[in-house]
Amino acid sequence: MTLAEAVAAWSEGRSQAISLLGEYCKQSGINTLDDLSADRLRDFLARSYIEQASASGNALPQPAELLDALESFIGWVDEQVRPGIGAECLPVITGLAEELPRALDIFFALSGSLVGRGGAFTFPEFLTTFEGGGQGLYDIDVPGEAGAREGYFRVVRVEGGYAEVEDLITEDRIWPIILPDDVAGRLATGYIINLEMARGPDGWHIVGCGFVYPPGADLGIR
Repeated sequence: MTLAEAVAAWSEGRSQAISLLGEYCKQSGINTLDDLSADRLRDFLARSYIEQASASGNALPQPAELLDALESFIGWVDEQVRPGIGAECLPVITGLAEELPRALDIFFALSGSLVGRGGAFTFPEFLTTFEGGGQGLYDIDVPGEAGAREGYFRVVRVEGGYAEVEDLITEDRIWPIILPDDVAGRLATGYIINLEMARGPDGWHIVGCGFVYPPGADLGIR
């Protein structure tokens, strides 16, 4: 039985959340159930679904609905088609039960905070004069020291309203990053965030963000 046939047989008359897995497998060249591994399932949930759900707001099934559907589907496949897939893949679903919705929660809180501020250059700290060769509080052009950073960063420490992150490519660590109030209580170590940051006298300020991924997500960044 192909994966597409299994999805069609299981999902008839049930939740359509599982169709997202079918679309991912089609795009990724996963044609049979033997090709559906724990790593592929984690990539679907921790990367593909996260990106689609973040970009579409509430248009896609919520994490709990998707995970419940996947758990039922994998259990059915284990009983009817491919014994052993449950032992391999169900721990992935269980492990993401809290991390997947939290990643989306962090993303919407952070992006909402930035939208509320109206963008980086409406921050009060940016509204300083450069007349007479003076510098603003965001010293982006300080010689020999980067005043702005962007990329993918893993959270390695959260202390109150501050975080320390590690660049996934250079492994540089950046501290302290000043967190918006709505984000400080949600963020935890291990989460991966696509960030734009500018350095101020009191630390690094987040001026832009992309997606937020759960711990262990493989983004193919080396």
